[in-house]
Amino acid sequence: MYDYASIVPLVSLALLPLSALYVVANTLVLKRRMGPLVESFCPRFHFQFLGVLLFSPALIALAWYREFTSLPLFALCGVGVIGFYIAVRDLFVSRFTGAYRDGVLWSNAMVRYDDIDSLVLLDSCTLVFVLRNGHEKIFAAEDEEAVSRLEQRVKSAVPTLQ
Repeated sequence: MYDYASIVPLVSLALLPLSALYVVANTLVLKRRMGPLVESFCPRFHFQFLGVLLFSPALIALAWYREFTSLPLFALCGVGVIGFYIAVRDLFVSRFTGAYRDGVLWSNAMVRYDDIDSLVLLDSCTLVFVLRNGHEKIFAAEDEEAVSRLEQRVKSAVPTLQ
């Protein structure tokens, strides 16, 4: 019989490169679907995600050095995997943030121009895309100019929003 206290950290550590491969492949597929880049809106680099990338495997490895019961073990390893996934996604996708020929890619949220029903500017730093299916995608940035440029770019690409 295998001991779950050693299997769970091993499986969690194996999920880290798999999640990174998934993020890279998924982002490249989304980018290809969007067409060529029209305008880049690269946000500032988030250094805190580098720390998350380094400490997520260490958090999982901590499970080997301590004898946790099942619930804290699963929680510790789950937090490590999810944190790693979020950090990889933010660091990789932020390089491709921008307006494309067929839509917008922003912090791993993709919106095609054909799916946009309306556009709402909540404040100078937050733009909400209301989709035809009723869902909302919120795009926020620290830079007011980037949000206004994105709004103008979307309004020029979707004539029904004028």
